[in-house]
Amino acid sequence: MESQKDSKSISPQQQQVPEFGWINTISTLLDNQFTIPFTRIKFSVDFLIGLIPTVGDWLSFAISSIIILAIVRRGVGIGMLLKMMFNIILDAIVGSIPIIGDLFDLRYKANRRNVEMLRQYYIQNPNPPSAKRSFFVVFLIFLVLMIAILMAVFKLIGWLWATLYGYYNG
Repeated sequence: MESQKDSKSISPQQQQVPEFGWINTISTLLDNQFTIPFTRIKFSVDFLIGLIPTVGDWLSFAISSIIILAIVRRGVGIGMLLKMMFNIILDAIVGSIPIIGDLFDLRYKANRRNVEMLRQYYIQNPNPPSAKRSFFVVFLIFLVLMIAILMAVFKLIGWLWATLYGYYNG
């Protein structure tokens, strides 16, 4: 017999979507697997790997991106894709800030947000549109944002290096 939480997790429409089960499982593993004793604060793999400076946040971002790609394969509107991408990009950017980003990861839970948005979307749209035509546009936006983030990180590292070690050209 399913618990109330499990029956709430997947609607009848979503049971017809094979990807939704593992998307829900991965999301839980990333964001809500464990509870800090004597609190209601949930954390999981995303928080733990986010403790590894820079690499952890990018790894978490890559895993979240795989979830987005699975959703694209199934079909979802461009507006929903952009909202979901915003969630994981915000999580990656803020999450990369030492200490503040780790505290943000405990609260924001981008993957859970995306699953909840997807759940509502599939309830409202039992036959979602194909996103294959718009995937290219979304991919380009995603690529530009990733390049911008990398450039910002390299500029920040350069500024820190110049500030800490007094390196000046000229």
